[in-house]
Amino acid sequence: MNRQNIKYIGHCILIILVQVLILNHININGMINPYIYPLLIILLPITVRPYNLLIIAFSVGFVIDVFRDTLGMHTSALVLVAFLRPLLFKLLNPKEQETNDLMDMYYHGVTWFVVYVSIVVFIHHSVFFLVEKGNFVSYHYTFFKTIISSMFSVLFMMMYLLFSSNKSAAKYN
Repeated sequence: MNRQNIKYIGHCILIILVQVLILNHININGMINPYIYPLLIILLPITVRPYNLLIIAFSVGFVIDVFRDTLGMHTSALVLVAFLRPLLFKLLNPKEQETNDLMDMYYHGVTWFVVYVSIVVFIHHSVFFLVEKGNFVSYHYTFFKTIISSMFSVLFMMMYLLFSSNKSAAKYN
């Protein structure tokens, strides 16, 4: 096992523990539900094969579903995100920028990374909250909840990345 795999496994364990032990208990007025576990799919190297990406997404989503007792809602939202990830990366990645194996906020730029994470999180939350609601009757409430929860989730993700960073920005400057 190389160093990057060990680092990713450490991120995986830490993110799942933070999600299950802390963030699953945050529910402010039924509107703010931060989820940082999609970061596990976002941080995977770009060259991960699509079927491996889907298997990892299914596994992580299943673990979160077991702890939340949500019957596949997290799994379905995360698998969709994993399915769309290569397409989103191709759409958002500038043509002149080479595609490095690394998915890092310092390599791609903080602004690009925040936009990319925000889009992925918005897709994840949209699917999750629509499946949770089960219908389109109060779509405005679901849309507002998606936006608010997405903002808080991205904020928590960026805080996690800043605190877990090993100052890798110096490698790219």
